[in-house]
Amino acid sequence: MAAAPQKQALEVIKTKVLEADERYDGYHRELIAALHDILAKERERPHNIKQQISRRVAALGELLLKNDGNVE
Repeated sequence: MAAAPQKQALEVIKTKVLEADERYDGYHRELIAALHDILAKERERPHNIKQQISRRVAALGELLLKNDGNVE
């Protein structure tokens, strides 16, 4: 379970994600899933967290490019 400040931050980010235009079906879901994965890694604090988060962000970028063709 996320600490109160982290949970509040997550809710604000989730609200902002849902306010963004949905570029394709599942866009919001993918962004929220990526955020969840990154926060889960941060809580685990693995020794290679930077590498794991970089991989997840890169995978999200590839997915966005594949589905939308535009990563702004």
